[in-house]
Amino acid sequence: MLVKNWMGTEIRSINADETIERAAKLHKDNNTGVLLVFDNSKLVGIVADKDFAKASVSEFLTMDKREVQHLLSTIKVRQIMSHHPLTVTREHTMDETAEILLKHKVSAAPVLDDDGKVVGIINRNDILQFLKSVTGGDQIGYQLNFSVPDKANCITEIINIIKDYTGRIWNIVCSYHGVSYGFRRVSIRVYNVDPDNILELLKRVKEKTPELYVIDYIQNTRGVFKD
Repeated sequence: MLVKNWMGTEIRSINADETIERAAKLHKDNNTGVLLVFDNSKLVGIVADKDFAKASVSEFLTMDKREVQHLLSTIKVRQIMSHHPLTVTREHTMDETAEILLKHKVSAAPVLDDDGKVVGIINRNDILQFLKSVTGGDQIGYQLNFSVPDKANCITEIINIIKDYTGRIWNIVCSYHGVSYGFRRVSIRVYNVDPDNILELLKRVKEKTPELYVIDYIQNTRGVFKD
């Protein structure tokens, strides 16, 4: 899944020499998470919630309303913006982009085309929408969560069990986080299994793993499976 399939293309921007009063109004009126800052058509910065917070400096507390208004009408966007904004390309994958946003602790990043032109923006909400899609979202069925030895065919054996019951797989997610060395954690989203057969399927899967945690979206139940 690529950024170009999930990015927003409605870009909210402002000139670097506009006032933060103007930027704040634009930010509020459009309910936008970030504003891109341009100077002579060149992307030079980004203004996010944290930057507006920086503008609300502590000395504002000792000023009267007129003084605050005057200050806001004189401070330029370039004085509070985050310089050299982090960017991604349309060809970045969504998981790469999520890692970049987390690593640099930013909420959004402008998206550039091959010529370096801004063509969109990708934010945390887009990442969450992507995650919802690939994990099945509100699709009915079951989610099987377990750990298995990190060896060839261990996951394949469980997939074959699911196929024995005409089950279809929405996705498979693997991770080494929080498991002992030599194991991997696996989550499989399964659907198209007859509810009358799910107990037998789970018993067979349980034979392959130390612990099986099951979310049943049909019965709206979840917990460690005990046969």
